[in-house]
Amino acid sequence: MRNPLTAIGGAAGLLKRTQDLGEKAAVVHRNADIIGRSVERMSRLISDLLDAARIEAEGLAISPQETPLDVLLEEVSDAFEPIAHERSIHLVVDLTPRDCRLRVDRGRIFQVFSNLVGNALKFTPAGGTVSVFVEGCDEEARFCVKDTGPGVKEADLPHLFDAYWQAEHTRSTGAGLGLAIAKGIVEAHGGRIWVESTPGEGATFYFTLPRTERARGKGGNEDTGPAGKNMH
Repeated sequence: MRNPLTAIGGAAGLLKRTQDLGEKAAVVHRNADIIGRSVERMSRLISDLLDAARIEAEGLAISPQETPLDVLLEEVSDAFEPIAHERSIHLVVDLTPRDCRLRVDRGRIFQVFSNLVGNALKFTPAGGTVSVFVEGCDEEARFCVKDTGPGVKEADLPHLFDAYWQAEHTRSTGAGLGLAIAKGIVEAHGGRIWVESTPGEGATFYFTLPRTERARGKGGNEDTGPAGKNMH
């Protein structure tokens, strides 16, 4: 499935770079953009399906490396501030310097943030606030993603992390895999993930990453050494 998408994406990029199109240039470039965005969405869906299959079969493989906690939050701020600004949403990321290093698969943890912050921005109306911060720092770092959106119905809370499940009002927005994959990634690191919400008052997603090494790195990446320095 990825091979033809790669070819389609390459052809769309070539069309956008073509100069001698005369009066049809604007039409060709606009349709090339549509093709390119469709390829990106399909590629993400394929990746999600593969991740969900791996989690269901044997758990997700990760490659943890020592990473400053601050770096994780800086990546979130850099990636999502432009999106929040475009949607007139106030994004608050706690960038307080911390003397803390975690052993994590940096790309996979960004995938968790991407899902949680992306969802928060999607469901928060213009003028609202999405906050990303850390609270609690004993044996584990506890991350929070809080929004001022509509919140989650009590009946939906037990199902949010089920693969392919979607709330009634979100059934046309994706495959229902993002939160299930986020759960698989966090658990592969030895952490936990959960949500607290009151309808009409927004939602807060929490996940933890242990400071002592308990991540189940596979393929020779497992390490039982300490995660890093003490956090103050």
